[in-house]
Amino acid sequence: MRRPGFALIAVFWIVMVVGLFTAIVASRTGFDIDRSRWALDMGRVRAAADGAVEEAAFRMVERLGSGQPVTDLAGVQELDLRIDDIPVHVTIQDEDGKIDLNGAQPELLALLFEALARDNPDLPVGDPVALSERIADFRDIDNLRRPNGAEDPEYAAAGLAAGAKDSVFDTVGELEQVLGMTPELAAAAAPFLTVHSGRAQFDPVVSPPGLQRLGSAVEAAGLLSGMAPSRRRMFSVTAEAALPGGIRLTRAASFRITGDMRQPVAWYGWRSMDG
Repeated sequence: MRRPGFALIAVFWIVMVVGLFTAIVASRTGFDIDRSRWALDMGRVRAAADGAVEEAAFRMVERLGSGQPVTDLAGVQELDLRIDDIPVHVTIQDEDGKIDLNGAQPELLALLFEALARDNPDLPVGDPVALSERIADFRDIDNLRRPNGAEDPEYAAAGLAAGAKDSVFDTVGELEQVLGMTPELAAAAAPFLTVHSGRAQFDPVVSPPGLQRLGSAVEAAGLLSGMAPSRRRMFSVTAEAALPGGIRLTRAASFRITGDMRQPVAWYGWRSMDG
């Protein structure tokens, strides 16, 4: 015999379950809609940033390929563009104005670290000479340790199994793998370093502001061979695109002007810097 009220209780629980299921579906549907909208907006921002990077590169090609002597790149190195009605701020830097991690003499790298220490008293720089020689040992192909450098035994003693790379730096980010290099120092040095110029020299005239002051220190140290005019061929570019709702993305790449109008630009190292 059925107990009184059983049907009412059963109906009540059915209603509760259906209501809960409906709420879950509605919530999930709303989440999916929001996620789709975010994905669409992020895709638009990324496309705008990438388009601005390429537009800036081809403007540089046009300026340098004009046949006229180029003494100033003002108006090309910093641009505000609109791509698909999305505002994009673009900055171009001449890679010959930076110090190449693979080509620079250890003495030049030491001067850079000393300058960073002067400009940032709280920055953990340590011994600039030791750091520069460890960079040289990290990138060279031999196992011979410089007086203040580090090869595999020193890395092993520090608990770093990877050891020295004994090959060129592929990215500036690999600087953090050098024994004694801190993330803070690597981040502070990164804007002034490159792996794309392939030169022992840099051009302080086209350098980032913090590196321009290094010219007098290089001269005082007798390292004038560490400075040379830019070839105006290798550049890095960053483009920050943003939507009014707050979605923004910065895209970065490096490019080389080839001199071949069939393929005027060769690209390197596309990456997203935030999002």
